[in-house]
Amino acid sequence: MWIETFSIDQARVFPLSAQKALLGKIREDAGLVRKSGIEALVKIHEDNAGGATSVLYCDDNLYIMQRTGYGEDPGLIYVLNNSGDTWNGRLITTLWPNATFQPVAWWSKIDMARPINQSTDRDGRAQFYAPPRGYAVYAIK
Repeated sequence: MWIETFSIDQARVFPLSAQKALLGKIREDAGLVRKSGIEALVKIHEDNAGGATSVLYCDDNLYIMQRTGYGEDPGLIYVLNNSGDTWNGRLITTLWPNATFQPVAWWSKIDMARPINQSTDRDGRAQFYAPPRGYAVYAIK
């Protein structure tokens, strides 16, 4: 792989979209790209979202569901927060006792902080949160 360098004057006339595309290609070639957006959600769905869907909690501001898993797809937890200014979550009971979940996708226009990993107790209970007016998807670690 080669990278052509540009002076400041050349960079000003080189279209920004082309600069971003080149940087993206360099990161992709180096294995530094973290998938985001729809592409990431599709990949998470393909790798984790087998089995039935169970709604674990639902009110006007919070929706939490689990995909139970099937075959090689271990399942996942999805949290949707409709509250506009605060993180929101609940203690819920999942199908998975003594399991550790890590956030594999999340989004909020207000707060892009990474949700923390969650571990269920022996009864499968844990707290799962999503950022303000956003979502989080947790997969078994």
